[in-house]
Amino acid sequence: MKSASLGAKAYLPPGLKDVDTKLVEEALKIQGLIAQIPSKVAEGSKWFFISMSWFDQWKRYVHFDKVEGQPDETIKAGDRYHPGKIDCSDII
Repeated sequence: MKSASLGAKAYLPPGLKDVDTKLVEEALKIQGLIAQIPSKVAEGSKWFFISMSWFDQWKRYVHFDKVEGQPDETIKAGDRYHPGKIDCSDII
């Protein structure tokens, strides 16, 4: 598992040298949390739903796919805006 703290841009994967280090650290932190999600829901466990449209926008904003090693060249610079507070109005 990758470290959640990068410290310096020298440690960023190729293609992420010009990306804000804080955004990449945020993406790595969430990747680590996702990796810890159990494959089965245990009785009595607590889960929270969030909107996939909000999550997809957040992923674009933090270059999530690029951090995972997947190309994201199809995303235009104008599509990388901060998604704001978590908004689940589209799933309620």
